[in-house]
Amino acid sequence: MRSGEEIYMVTEASATWASPREKLHNQIPIDADHSAIVKFTDPDDPHYQMVEGRLKDCVRKASTLVKNRLAKIGGSTILTQSRARTAVG
Repeated sequence: MRSGEEIYMVTEASATWASPREKLHNQIPIDADHSAIVKFTDPDDPHYQMVEGRLKDCVRKASTLVKNRLAKIGGSTILTQSRARTAVG
Protein backbone atom coordinates (compact mmCIF):
# COMPACT_ATOMS: atom_id res chain seq x y z
CA MET A 1 0.00 0.00 0.00
CA ARG A 2 1.29 3.43 -0.88
CA SER A 3 1.38 6.24 1.62
CA GLY A 4 1.88 9.95 1.39
CA GLU A 5 0.26 12.72 -0.51
CA GLU A 6 -1.03 12.03 -4.02
CA ILE A 7 0.66 14.20 -6.62
CA TYR A 8 0.41 14.50 -10.38
CA MET A 9 3.65 13.65 -12.13
CA VAL A 10 2.53 15.07 -15.48
CA THR A 11 -0.10 17.53 -16.58
CA GLU A 12 -3.42 16.26 -17.93
CA ALA A 13 -2.51 17.67 -21.34
CA SER A 14 0.71 15.66 -21.36
CA ALA A 15 -0.99 12.48 -20.16
CA THR A 16 -3.71 12.72 -22.81
CA TRP A 17 -1.70 14.08 -25.72
CA ALA A 18 -2.67 12.81 -29.16
CA SER A 19 -0.83 13.28 -32.42
CA PRO A 20 -2.67 14.99 -35.29
CA ARG A 21 -3.25 11.55 -36.85
CA GLU A 22 -4.56 9.97 -33.64
CA LYS A 23 -8.25 10.05 -32.94
CA LEU A 24 -9.09 11.27 -29.44
CA HIS A 25 -11.76 8.60 -29.11
CA ASN A 26 -8.97 5.99 -29.30
CA GLN A 27 -7.73 7.03 -25.88
CA ILE A 28 -8.72 4.75 -23.01
CA PRO A 29 -9.61 6.66 -19.85
CA ILE A 30 -8.73 4.79 -16.66
CA ASP A 31 -9.19 6.65 -13.40
CA ALA A 32 -6.23 5.23 -11.51
CA ASP A 33 -2.64 5.92 -10.58
CA HIS A 34 0.26 4.67 -12.69
CA SER A 35 0.64 1.40 -10.80
CA ALA A 36 -3.03 0.51 -11.18
CA ILE A 37 -2.99 1.38 -14.88
CA VAL A 38 -0.09 -0.94 -15.70
CA LYS A 39 -0.97 -3.80 -13.35
CA PHE A 40 -4.36 -5.41 -13.82
CA THR A 41 -5.77 -7.66 -11.12
CA ASP A 42 -6.69 -10.48 -13.54
CA PRO A 43 -8.12 -11.06 -17.04
CA ASP A 44 -11.62 -10.36 -15.71
CA ASP A 45 -10.61 -6.83 -14.61
CA PRO A 46 -12.84 -4.41 -16.57
CA HIS A 47 -9.85 -2.19 -17.39
CA TYR A 48 -7.94 -5.22 -18.68
CA GLN A 49 -10.92 -6.18 -20.83
CA MET A 50 -11.11 -2.67 -22.27
CA VAL A 51 -7.39 -2.50 -23.10
CA GLU A 52 -7.30 -6.06 -24.45
CA GLY A 53 -10.23 -5.32 -26.75
CA ARG A 54 -8.58 -2.16 -28.06
CA LEU A 55 -5.29 -3.98 -28.67
CA LYS A 56 -7.04 -6.81 -30.51
CA ASP A 57 -8.84 -4.23 -32.64
CA CYS A 58 -5.51 -2.54 -33.50
CA VAL A 59 -3.94 -5.86 -34.48
CA ARG A 60 -6.97 -6.77 -36.59
CA LYS A 61 -6.78 -3.47 -38.51
CA ALA A 62 -2.97 -3.26 -38.83
CA SER A 63 -2.53 -5.26 -42.02
CA THR A 64 -5.11 -3.23 -43.93
CA LEU A 65 -3.74 0.07 -42.65
CA VAL A 66 -0.19 -0.77 -43.68
CA LYS A 67 -1.31 -1.96 -47.12
CA ASN A 68 -3.28 1.26 -47.65
CA ARG A 69 -0.34 3.43 -46.58
CA LEU A 70 2.00 1.53 -48.87
CA ALA A 71 -0.41 1.94 -51.77
CA LYS A 72 -0.46 5.71 -51.20
CA ILE A 73 3.31 5.93 -51.59
CA GLY A 74 3.43 3.41 -54.42
CA GLY A 75 5.22 0.87 -52.31
CA SER A 76 5.33 -2.85 -52.03
CA THR A 77 5.70 -5.02 -48.98
CA ILE A 78 9.49 -4.64 -49.26
CA LEU A 79 10.55 -1.21 -48.02
CA THR A 80 13.71 0.67 -47.45
CA GLN A 81 14.05 2.02 -43.94
CA SER A 82 13.23 5.61 -44.98
CA ARG A 83 10.13 4.53 -46.92
CA ALA A 84 9.00 2.44 -43.97
CA ARG A 85 9.12 5.53 -41.73
CA THR A 86 7.03 7.42 -44.28
CA ALA A 87 4.46 4.63 -44.51
CA VAL A 88 4.13 4.17 -40.76
CA GLY A 89 4.24 7.87 -39.90
